[in-house]
Amino acid sequence: MTADSVKIVPSPMGLGDIFTTTFSVFRRRIGAFLGLTAIQQLITAVLLVIPMVVAVGVLVGQLLALDAQNSLESITAARAIATTMLFLVLGIAVAALIAGMISLYFTGVMITCADEATQQRFPTVSELRTLSKGFFSRFVLLYVAASLLYGLAIAAAVLPIGLAAARALSLATAGATGAELENEMLATVLGSMVLSWLLLGIVMLVAFVVEVKLVYVMQVCALEDLSGMAALRRAWDITREAFWRTLGYLLVFGLAASAAQQVVSVTGQVLTSMMGATTRSSGGNGADSMRELLQGGTMGVLFSAVYVVTILVQLVIVPLRLIFVTVMYGDQVRRRELGPVAHAFGMNVPGQPVYQGQPSYQGQPSYPGQPMYGPGPQPYGQPPTTTPYGQPTSYGQPPYGQPPRSPH
Repeated sequence: MTADSVKIVPSPMGLGDIFTTTFSVFRRRIGAFLGLTAIQQLITAVLLVIPMVVAVGVLVGQLLALDAQNSLESITAARAIATTMLFLVLGIAVAALIAGMISLYFTGVMITCADEATQQRFPTVSELRTLSKGFFSRFVLLYVAASLLYGLAIAAAVLPIGLAAARALSLATAGATGAELENEMLATVLGSMVLSWLLLGIVMLVAFVVEVKLVYVMQVCALEDLSGMAALRRAWDITREAFWRTLGYLLVFGLAASAAQQVVSVTGQVLTSMMGATTRSSGGNGADSMRELLQGGTMGVLFSAVYVVTILVQLVIVPLRLIFVTVMYGDQVRRRELGPVAHAFGMNVPGQPVYQGQPSYQGQPSYPGQPMYGPGPQPYGQPPTTTPYGQPTSYGQPPYGQPPRSPH
């Protein structure tokens, strides 16, 4: 293997082999992966910030005007604020949907890059764009349908809370009072919250299982040129009889990624806490004031450094997960092509001959209680260690059961 090649472990791969191949692919194409991920994350951030900035500006104006209004106008303003919040949520949802659709393009390019690297091919970004052409059109309808279906399921789960809130608001607007009414409202709100949380749990569990079963759908669309229901059936079929292994590998990667992010976060918190404690312990004279100023600047630099490191960790984790799943996809496809592997009998093991047992030797009778002539039993899957029957040995002795040769 040359220095520029990618270390590929033959299938079937274990978890360590998947990680080894993933990091080898990432190191070989680190520039392409980081560049594509940076553009993808920048577009997503901009699209999500726009509706938040607009909504915050509208909310601030409404809150400032709320104090100068009477009670009736206050109720009208409260409804306007609730409407603004609703539009904020919808705006963020639409922005996230658009950002996700744009990100699909970069995702297809990175999946193609990872797959090409596992085959020791390293095309340029321009060539990768050509190779991944068509992925967006094949996958975008599935993405939109899945997003809408998931959004409708979440909306149905939180609908009881919305109905309870609307009921409470209508009663407050009508001027209804009394302890019994308050208890009824409290019971209604609490009951709706319990029901909504139960429904949300069911939705999350079903979505989690479906996500694991269809984890390879993007790879199928990008590398097998399938779309729609054909892609869903193919992705579902690939994970058949491999659900728990797929789930376990994904969970391990998720835990490793979360641990890396937590290390950066906790380190930043510890450093800023130590710096803050040092600042509070200083006195109030001129020298201490200058020291506080310098420490304040140091904390600003520290915050910036932690933020930059957090972004870099995110830029690494996003492509690593795509590579990890792509390597899992290739390994699972090859596993299905190899068929069931019976390691205990040395059968169907890649790179090893298939032994169907020891052959019987013609002309040699078998007697009860007596071993058959010829080599003894060998471990399955291993080449013979004794000389086959009927062949001369390396010691110049005749085979068993043959007359000795004359000395001349």
